[in-house]
Amino acid sequence: MPSTYRTIPLQIAGPWYKSRSGQLASMETVNYYVERNKGAKDEFSLMPFPGLKNISSVVGAGRGMHQMIEVGYRVAGATLYSFDSAGVHTAIGSIPGSGRCIFDDDGVNLFIVTEKQVYKYDSSAGNVANVTSANIGSPNSVTYLNDKFIYDRGQGNDYAVSNVGAGETVNSNNIAGAISDPDDLIRVYSFREESYMYGSRTVEKHYDKGVGNPPITVIIGQTKPVGLGAVYSLSNNDRTMYFLGDDNRVYVYNGSEPEVISSIALSNEIESYNTVDDAIGWCFTFQGQNFYALTFPSEQKTWVVNESFGNEGWFQLRGGVGSGAYPATGHVYVYGKHWLEDGLGNLYNWDFSDYQNNGQTIERVRVLAPISGSLFDKPGQRIQMSRLELILEKGVGLISGQGEDPKIMVEPSHDGGKTFNEGSWVRIGRMGEFTIKAEWWNLKSFYDLVLRVRITDPVFSSIHSAAIDIKEAGR
Repeated sequence: MPSTYRTIPLQIAGPWYKSRSGQLASMETVNYYVERNKGAKDEFSLMPFPGLKNISSVVGAGRGMHQMIEVGYRVAGATLYSFDSAGVHTAIGSIPGSGRCIFDDDGVNLFIVTEKQVYKYDSSAGNVANVTSANIGSPNSVTYLNDKFIYDRGQGNDYAVSNVGAGETVNSNNIAGAISDPDDLIRVYSFREESYMYGSRTVEKHYDKGVGNPPITVIIGQTKPVGLGAVYSLSNNDRTMYFLGDDNRVYVYNGSEPEVISSIALSNEIESYNTVDDAIGWCFTFQGQNFYALTFPSEQKTWVVNESFGNEGWFQLRGGVGSGAYPATGHVYVYGKHWLEDGLGNLYNWDFSDYQNNGQTIERVRVLAPISGSLFDKPGQRIQMSRLELILEKGVGLISGQGEDPKIMVEPSHDGGKTFNEGSWVRIGRMGEFTIKAEWWNLKSFYDLVLRVRITDPVFSSIHSAAIDIKEAGR
């Protein structure tokens, strides 16, 4: 048996993955995301998710956001607002109720569906009107395709297609049904010049044939056997659509074949929730990377996936220390910025130089994969450690205040991450202390060790990798 310690590298970056068997896997990634760095010293790193900078606020909870012709819009409380590049709101008109809104537009007219009512904002006239039409019905959603608006009619699998250039007018001949399966139509959605009829059990692809009543018709052979589990979970980027399925799995769908992107661990997590049908999703892109966020308001949980890592790219967002809910419930990209809203009427930007959420502490957490005798190819072998070194961004201290001498907490667990023992703080360097070693000393022997690292100081916190000094120990 070796009597000297060996320095073993540890890949610290990784996704959130908590197995039902905690001693198998208890990894957490909170307020960090994994980034691939080709050609860098370490290929993978944990990067800090940007903070929320409060720009302005109005009275009333946020109900949804949209951009039309590079102008930002949002419904908060019972009012439709536009907002400019400085976040200054202008009230436009009334949108009664408190439910979330679904938007689409033709560049001039903005249609809003909420609580089975339809509202039209005519930007040329500057007014908002309630649209009432027996042919439109009582829809849950609206979408725009080729100068026509499409509504699910809120009853069975029927949808209605508006007249060309007149989103508030539907001819009775332009009412049809999703024909491949008798499930209820939940949402209509346009993507890449095709329309998708999302039902409770299936999704059916349609196209605009340009003639006939209605001019929208099904594409034979393109019905997929997965339904929409939450109306507001559906979102898209330039490549693909994302949504929560009726089976509590998250799907990515580019129009060819829906593919599961949630990990087994995340699907297990979602299945444990009491309420999932209020989930809200939005896609966003920053620093050349595509992400999809899925927040569960009733459960106060927010999950995000980095698209480039597939089902190994999931991490969690929290708003504060511990289990605090992430504040944002809606997102839109306009004026070259990411804008987010919350349930209190606040309007935010994501700010990479702000390491707090609206002035509140952000706790960043990474729980590592279990450390065991498997590092020696000897599962079940008792091992002894002496030192852990974190390879991270150092010398990031602030001039004064919290974060002047930043530290990261390291805490051990010997029961598979069920409980963590008292840890100790590791200095990561005052401003300019670039050569400091971030070391944690712990002369312990164990069969399995799970380490949790967390930081609450408002500084740039990027963790690249780690190394541990260990040796085989007696049984």
